[in-house]
Amino acid sequence: MQISSILNPINMPGSTQPKLSILQSSTPPSNAFNTPVDGFVTRTIFGGISGKNMAGILFKEGAPGTQGLDAITKNAYVRQAAMSVGVGAGLYAGLSVFKQGIGMATGKQDARGAVANILTDSIRGGATGLGAVAGGGLTGLAMRAMGATGAFGTVMTFIGGAIGGSIGGDLIEATGIREQLVTTFKSNKAQTPTLPTPEPTPAQ
Repeated sequence: MQISSILNPINMPGSTQPKLSILQSSTPPSNAFNTPVDGFVTRTIFGGISGKNMAGILFKEGAPGTQGLDAITKNAYVRQAAMSVGVGAGLYAGLSVFKQGIGMATGKQDARGAVANILTDSIRGGATGLGAVAGGGLTGLAMRAMGATGAFGTVMTFIGGAIGGSIGGDLIEATGIREQLVTTFKSNKAQTPTLPTPEPTPAQ
Protein backbone atom coordinates (compact mmCIF):
# COMPACT_ATOMS: atom_id res chain seq x y z
CA MET A 1 0.00 0.00 0.00
CA GLN A 2 1.55 3.31 -1.06
CA ILE A 3 1.86 6.12 1.50
CA SER A 4 0.69 8.64 -1.10
CA SER A 5 -2.61 6.75 -1.47
CA ILE A 6 -3.19 6.76 2.29
CA LEU A 7 -2.49 10.50 2.57
CA ASN A 8 -4.77 11.40 -0.33
CA PRO A 9 -7.81 13.18 1.19
CA ILE A 10 -10.01 12.14 -1.74
CA ASN A 11 -10.71 8.51 -2.62
CA MET A 12 -9.74 8.69 -6.29
CA PRO A 13 -9.92 5.76 -8.72
CA GLY A 14 -6.81 3.63 -8.52
CA SER A 15 -5.92 4.64 -4.96
CA THR A 16 -5.77 2.09 -2.15
CA GLN A 17 -7.49 3.32 1.00
CA PRO A 18 -7.37 1.49 4.35
CA LYS A 19 -10.66 0.77 6.14
CA LEU A 20 -11.60 1.47 9.74
CA SER A 21 -14.65 -0.78 9.85
CA ILE A 22 -15.89 -4.10 8.52
CA LEU A 23 -19.03 -2.64 6.96
CA GLN A 24 -17.43 -1.71 3.65
CA SER A 25 -17.85 -4.20 0.85
CA SER A 26 -14.74 -5.85 -0.53
CA THR A 27 -16.32 -6.07 -3.99
CA PRO A 28 -15.11 -3.18 -6.15
CA PRO A 29 -17.79 -1.18 -8.01
CA SER A 30 -18.11 -1.42 -11.77
CA ASN A 31 -17.24 2.27 -12.17
CA ALA A 32 -14.48 3.60 -9.94
CA PHE A 33 -16.09 7.05 -9.87
CA ASN A 34 -19.26 5.62 -8.28
CA THR A 35 -17.46 5.26 -4.95
CA PRO A 36 -17.32 7.23 -1.66
CA VAL A 37 -15.34 10.45 -1.93
CA ASP A 38 -13.61 10.46 1.46
CA GLY A 39 -10.04 9.24 1.78
CA PHE A 40 -8.56 7.75 4.94
CA VAL A 41 -7.09 11.08 6.03
CA THR A 42 -10.33 13.02 5.51
CA ARG A 43 -12.43 10.41 7.30
CA THR A 44 -10.04 10.10 10.23
CA ILE A 45 -9.35 13.80 10.81
CA PHE A 46 -12.95 14.96 10.37
CA GLY A 47 -14.35 12.14 12.49
CA GLY A 48 -11.69 12.55 15.15
CA ILE A 49 -12.14 16.31 15.49
CA SER A 50 -15.93 16.02 15.60
CA GLY A 51 -15.76 13.33 18.26
CA LYS A 52 -13.14 15.22 20.27
CA ASN A 53 -15.26 18.40 20.22
CA MET A 54 -18.31 16.55 21.51
CA ALA A 55 -16.26 14.93 24.24
CA GLY A 56 -14.78 18.32 25.14
CA ILE A 57 -18.27 19.53 25.99
CA LEU A 58 -18.84 16.43 28.10
CA PHE A 59 -15.57 16.97 29.96
CA LYS A 60 -16.51 20.58 30.66
CA GLU A 61 -20.22 20.39 31.40
CA GLY A 62 -20.91 16.75 32.28
CA ALA A 63 -23.74 14.63 30.90
CA PRO A 64 -26.68 16.49 29.28
CA GLY A 65 -29.63 17.06 31.60
CA THR A 66 -33.36 16.99 30.88
CA GLN A 67 -34.58 20.15 29.18
CA GLY A 68 -37.79 21.38 27.58
CA LEU A 69 -38.36 21.41 23.84
CA ASP A 70 -37.81 25.17 23.71
CA ALA A 71 -34.26 24.71 24.95
CA ILE A 72 -33.24 21.93 22.55
CA THR A 73 -31.83 24.29 19.93
CA LYS A 74 -29.71 25.97 22.61
CA ASN A 75 -28.37 22.68 23.95
CA ALA A 76 -24.61 22.55 23.43
CA TYR A 77 -24.70 18.84 22.54
CA VAL A 78 -27.45 19.28 19.95
CA ARG A 79 -25.65 22.26 18.43
CA GLN A 80 -22.36 20.34 18.24
CA ALA A 81 -24.08 17.37 16.59
CA ALA A 82 -25.89 19.62 14.11
CA MET A 83 -22.68 21.46 13.27
CA SER A 84 -20.81 18.20 12.66
CA VAL A 85 -23.59 16.91 10.40
CA GLY A 86 -23.70 20.18 8.45
CA VAL A 87 -19.94 20.51 8.09
CA GLY A 88 -19.66 16.87 7.06
CA ALA A 89 -22.36 17.19 4.41
CA GLY A 90 -20.81 20.36 2.99
CA LEU A 91 -17.23 19.07 3.10
CA TYR A 92 -18.05 15.78 1.42
CA ALA A 93 -20.23 17.46 -1.20
CA GLY A 94 -17.40 19.85 -2.07
CA LEU A 95 -14.86 17.04 -2.38
CA SER A 96 -17.34 15.05 -4.45
CA VAL A 97 -17.85 17.95 -6.87
CA PHE A 98 -14.10 17.98 -7.44
CA LYS A 99 -13.89 14.21 -7.90
CA GLN A 100 -16.89 13.97 -10.20
CA GLY A 101 -15.63 16.93 -12.20
CA ILE A 102 -12.47 14.97 -12.93
CA GLY A 103 -14.58 11.98 -13.92
CA MET A 104 -16.63 14.06 -16.36
CA ALA A 105 -13.55 15.76 -17.77
CA THR A 106 -11.96 12.39 -18.51
CA GLY A 107 -15.17 10.92 -19.96
CA LYS A 108 -15.53 8.32 -17.21
CA GLN A 109 -18.59 9.95 -15.63
CA ASP A 110 -21.68 11.78 -16.92
CA ALA A 111 -23.73 14.58 -15.36
CA ARG A 112 -26.44 12.26 -14.05
CA GLY A 113 -23.96 9.95 -12.39
CA ALA A 114 -22.10 12.93 -10.95
CA VAL A 115 -25.26 14.37 -9.36
CA ALA A 116 -26.15 10.96 -7.90
CA ASN A 117 -22.70 10.59 -6.36
CA ILE A 118 -22.58 14.17 -5.03
CA LEU A 119 -25.95 13.68 -3.32
CA THR A 120 -24.81 10.37 -1.84
CA ASP A 121 -21.51 11.79 -0.65
CA SER A 122 -23.35 14.69 0.98
CA ILE A 123 -25.56 12.25 2.87
CA ARG A 124 -22.49 10.16 3.71
CA GLY A 125 -20.76 13.24 5.09
CA GLY A 126 -23.71 14.04 7.35
CA ALA A 127 -23.83 10.46 8.60
CA THR A 128 -20.08 10.51 9.18
CA GLY A 129 -20.45 13.63 11.30
CA LEU A 130 -23.31 12.11 13.28
CA GLY A 131 -21.40 8.87 13.81
CA ALA A 132 -18.33 10.84 14.87
CA VAL A 133 -20.11 12.80 17.59
CA ALA A 134 -21.77 9.59 18.78
CA GLY A 135 -18.47 7.72 18.91
CA GLY A 136 -16.62 10.63 20.48
CA GLY A 137 -19.45 11.29 22.93
CA LEU A 138 -19.62 7.69 24.12
CA THR A 139 -15.85 7.54 24.44
CA GLY A 140 -15.93 10.84 26.30
CA LEU A 141 -18.47 9.52 28.77
CA ALA A 142 -16.26 6.49 29.40
CA MET A 143 -13.15 8.65 29.82
CA ARG A 144 -14.98 11.01 32.18
CA ALA A 145 -16.19 8.09 34.29
CA MET A 146 -12.57 6.94 34.62
CA GLY A 147 -11.37 10.45 35.35
CA ALA A 148 -9.28 10.55 32.18
CA THR A 149 -10.19 14.02 30.91
CA GLY A 150 -6.67 15.11 30.09
CA ALA A 151 -4.45 14.41 27.10
CA PHE A 152 -5.09 10.66 27.18
CA GLY A 153 -8.87 11.17 27.21
CA THR A 154 -8.63 13.65 24.34
CA VAL A 155 -6.63 11.20 22.21
CA MET A 156 -9.08 8.39 22.95
CA THR A 157 -12.09 10.53 22.02
CA PHE A 158 -10.36 11.47 18.76
CA ILE A 159 -9.97 7.77 17.98
CA GLY A 160 -13.55 7.07 19.06
CA GLY A 161 -14.81 9.84 16.81
CA ALA A 162 -12.80 8.56 13.85
CA ILE A 163 -14.16 5.04 14.26
CA GLY A 164 -17.71 6.27 14.85
CA GLY A 165 -17.55 8.50 11.79
CA SER A 166 -16.28 5.65 9.64
CA ILE A 167 -19.10 3.39 10.79
CA GLY A 168 -21.68 6.14 10.22
CA GLY A 169 -20.52 6.67 6.65
CA ASP A 170 -20.34 2.95 5.94
CA LEU A 171 -23.91 2.45 7.16
CA ILE A 172 -25.08 4.81 4.42
CA GLU A 173 -23.16 2.84 1.80
CA ALA A 174 -24.60 -0.41 3.18
CA THR A 175 -28.11 0.80 2.29
CA GLY A 176 -27.16 0.76 -1.40
CA ILE A 177 -28.36 4.34 -1.84
CA ARG A 178 -25.46 5.22 -4.15
CA GLU A 179 -26.29 2.48 -6.63
CA GLN A 180 -30.01 3.27 -6.35
CA LEU A 181 -29.49 6.95 -7.13
CA VAL A 182 -27.15 6.17 -10.04
CA THR A 183 -29.84 3.88 -11.44
CA THR A 184 -32.68 6.32 -10.70
CA PHE A 185 -30.85 9.16 -12.43
CA LYS A 186 -30.29 6.79 -15.38
CA SER A 187 -26.57 7.39 -15.61
CA ASN A 188 -24.94 6.05 -18.75
CA LYS A 189 -21.73 5.52 -16.80
CA ALA A 190 -23.03 3.03 -14.27
CA GLN A 191 -20.60 0.58 -15.81
CA THR A 192 -16.96 1.26 -16.51
CA PRO A 193 -16.55 1.60 -20.26
CA THR A 194 -14.53 -1.24 -21.73
CA LEU A 195 -11.85 -0.46 -24.23
CA PRO A 196 -12.09 -2.21 -27.60
CA THR A 197 -9.90 -5.26 -27.91
CA PRO A 198 -7.14 -4.60 -30.44
CA GLU A 199 -7.12 -6.87 -33.43
CA PRO A 200 -4.20 -9.29 -33.56
CA THR A 201 -1.37 -8.25 -35.81
CA PRO A 202 -0.87 -10.76 -38.59
CA ALA A 203 2.44 -12.58 -38.47
CA GLN A 204 5.04 -11.32 -40.90
